[in-house]
This record gives sequence, structure tokens and C-alpha cells, in this order.
Amino acid sequence: MPKIESNENKEMVSKLSGLGLTHIQIASVLGISRTTLYKHYKEELDSGKAIVLVELLKIFIRWQLEIYQLGILWVQRYSTSRLKLIGERLIL
Repeated sequence: MPKIESNENKEMVSKLSGLGLTHIQIASVLGISRTTLYKHYKEELDSGKAIVLVELLKIFIRWQLEIYQLGILWVQRYSTSRLKLIGERLIL
């Protein structure tokens, strides 16, 4: 029988909890009872959602920075001296 409290299992419980799976579903994935899940993974069950939210926020912030940097590059490349407004269309 594999070790119940492996680091791999702890990480899996934390992620599954963060994704919103029920405790019954998580126990089923690990092939253990709910009681065993609570006994060995209480901390991971409690902190799973917070960990996933932090990871999602990191991704969101990274995307925002990339979009901001692309905007700066666009403005530098097409500065107002190179932009012409003809009628209602912007010509580069």
C-alpha cells in the first residue's frame, strides 16, 4: 500500500480542494475514506482554495504586465508623429 501522506498526495489534495471538489470526491480519487482524508489532510483541505486563488492571481497579474508592456511597445513604435488621422480612420 502506498504511503498515505506523500508530498504528491498532499499537493493533489490541495489542488483538488482548490478546484472545488467535495471531500467525498477527493477521498475517492485517493482511494481512502473521508475519515482518513480528514485525519491526514486537514491542512490541505483548509488551504486548498486560498492556494489556487493565489496562483490564479499571479497568472492574472503576469498577463496584465505583459499587456501593459505590449501597449508601451506599440506606443513607442507608432508614436503620434507617425500616426495620421484621415477622415475617421487612423492610418499608421
